[in-house]
Amino acid sequence: MYHLSTNSVQKPLPEKDCLKICIMRRVKPEFDFDLWLPHLSPSTELLQKYQEENLSWEEFKEEFLKETKDKEKYYSLIEHLLTFSDVSILCWEETSEACHRKIVGEILEKKLGIKVNFD
Repeated sequence: MYHLSTNSVQKPLPEKDCLKICIMRRVKPEFDFDLWLPHLSPSTELLQKYQEENLSWEEFKEEFLKETKDKEKYYSLIEHLLTFSDVSILCWEETSEACHRKIVGEILEKKLGIKVNFD
């Protein structure tokens, strides 16, 4: 199995070649990625609630996990892709500390028994 990392679309990726998977709800043409999985992004409603109503990170995480509990096929797709290539999960935030890509990475760490390189 290859390596899994997380990064921001705002930052250049390391020189190492990898499959770039964007897990944002909305994207712009200038974003550099290979595959778009918006199904692994928070709903617009949850994101607004987090940003506008000062939802705590733990509350956001709990709600995000509820929203994505039936998205196993997308995690399985990433697992399959890791048998062919390094993969980097991309989102907007500059660091993964307060970004849903951290939650997605943690799910994959547990599911696959691997160590994710969080940016």
